[in-house]
Amino acid sequence: MKNDRKLLQVSSILAVLFILALSIFSCGGGSGGSGSEDSISLANGWEREDGVRFTDPYAFNPDIVSLEEGGFRMYFEKEVSQGEHNIYSAFSEDGLIWTQEDGTRVAGANMPAAVALPDGRVRIYYNWGGVVKSSISEDGLVFAAESGTRLSPDEDDETGGIKHPDVIRLPDGTFRMYYDAVDSEEVYRIKTAVSDDGLSWTKQGIAIEPSMVMAVNSRIPTLDMTGTAGAVVDGSGAIRIFFATRGPNSSSRQKGIYMATSSDGTTFTVSYPPVIGEFSIGDDFYAPMDAEAVFTDEGLRLYYWIGTSEVLPESGIYSLFNPSITYD
Repeated sequence: MKNDRKLLQVSSILAVLFILALSIFSCGGGSGGSGSEDSISLANGWEREDGVRFTDPYAFNPDIVSLEEGGFRMYFEKEVSQGEHNIYSAFSEDGLIWTQEDGTRVAGANMPAAVALPDGRVRIYYNWGGVVKSSISEDGLVFAAESGTRLSPDEDDETGGIKHPDVIRLPDGTFRMYYDAVDSEEVYRIKTAVSDDGLSWTKQGIAIEPSMVMAVNSRIPTLDMTGTAGAVVDGSGAIRIFFATRGPNSSSRQKGIYMATSSDGTTFTVSYPPVIGEFSIGDDFYAPMDAEAVFTDEGLRLYYWIGTSEVLPESGIYSLFNPSITYD
């Protein structure tokens, strides 16, 4: 009997230790899906910043300009009613705490891309009925529509439409746009165009496509989307694109936000692993996308939105920070 009790005690202790070890392993950092925020995986050099940058679950597609007088202004899309989208703005002194500003910047538009001009004005590009149009502002708040269309779908791999423009001003004063091109098979590619004045654009073809990510990540068998890009020019003149990916037959499941770099703006090298991978919290799956990168004095801040077609408890705009990527 004594031996039986000793064996039972030892077995119980071993069982407790096994459960404890399993619990620690399950909650540690990994590739996602453990049911904990601790499971969010980041590439080396990146750190999560505490809190939510923008908590409104109906606000997404952020695009940010640095203000000459200090601080930042975020332009974002918000669905105010089913099928009705407008562009609004928020201000922040530090890039972390944001306050929405009164009024609407552009009504009936979505997917904003803002760029500060040398003369102090701000131009917003946006999706409007399947084409890219623009509006101009003296103060960044009151916008007037500019005549004409900036970009239209007119190539074979754009038959499904063009979406989500992102515009950067280059060191030589010209402009480069990245945008989502959707083909007839619903495959998303990031294409690029250039402009001397920000109004007339010349297309230059594909910059990022799904096969480029599949080539560096053998664990992803198939992708049908590379899109929602945010681009930035670093101090060396190189362009860094941050973009989201998605696999087929799972419309809400993303594979993460990746970074790609280019010296000429057209030929990119994709980095692995993703800056931030897909993850789940409890039974809810979260998909990081809508990337937007902004340089600060301390390094590079990357904003992203998480959510799905339905509002989930943690839906909102968040941020990561990398002190090793600087403008200098």
